[in-house]
Formats: sequence, structure tokens, C-alpha cells
Amino acid sequence: MKRFRNVLLVAGLDDGPVPKRVLERALGLARRNKAKLALIDVVREFELVPEVPSHGMLELVLKGRRESLARLAGVAREEGVDIETELAVGRPFLEIISKVQRSEHDVVITAGGCSEDAEREIDSTTMHLMRKCPCAIWVVRPQPVNR
Repeated sequence: MKRFRNVLLVAGLDDGPVPKRVLERALGLARRNKAKLALIDVVREFELVPEVPSHGMLELVLKGRRESLARLAGVAREEGVDIETELAVGRPFLEIISKVQRSEHDVVITAGGCSEDAEREIDSTTMHLMRKCPCAIWVVRPQPVNR
């Protein structure tokens, strides 16, 4: 079985936090494989257009996202997992694929934009990743799906 050495966890799509179950799966995979874990959050381009009233507002958005990444990184470090974080600005699927190529990630883990009450919905960013990303994509549902 192929072992993963470089895992990328997607955080913050659609401004949602990483669901606890998704974070646990990523940390577990990284621990079992003694892999590096990277955490990426992407501020969408349209969040930066003129609707944002001031430069101060942009700084508040970026500061909040950095703090969120720092909290998640702290949880990973407490679990003994080596982690790095990145905050990117742009189209999420392009920024994620760029990160995969730059850092040679083996697998991308994401919640796929699934809400806790939706069983089958996957967001467009995850669909783009499934079609275009050069590595494996693991979509973890926030809640187990009952069949």
C-alpha cells in the first residue's frame, strides 16, 4: 500500500471552519504515515472587489483567517503532527492545485463544501479538484452518511 508522506488539508472554503471529523481524519492519516501536514485557506478573489469598503476591512478578513489557521495548527501540534499553514488569495481550486504542485503533496483532504445536513452535495471547488488536481482527493463528510 502506498504511504502518504505529504498531506494537504483544505480549510476555510466558503468561510466555514474545518469540521472536527475532517480534522481528525487528516491528523490520523498524518500520524499513521509519519507524514507532513499542510493546511491551506483561500480567500476568494471576489471577497476583495470594491464591495469591501476599505483596506481596513480586508486586513480584518485576512487577520481572522490567519488566526483560524493558527488555532488549527495548534491543535495539530498538540497531537504531535508537523504542520505548516498557508493563506492564499485567488480562485480556491487554482490556489490549491498550485500548492499541490509546489509542495508535491500526495493527497488533498477536504470537507468538499458539504454541510452537516447535506448527504450528497459537493461544492464546485471540490468538483474542480476531482477533475484537475494531480494527486488523490479525499472528501470527508462532516457526519457519517446513514444508508
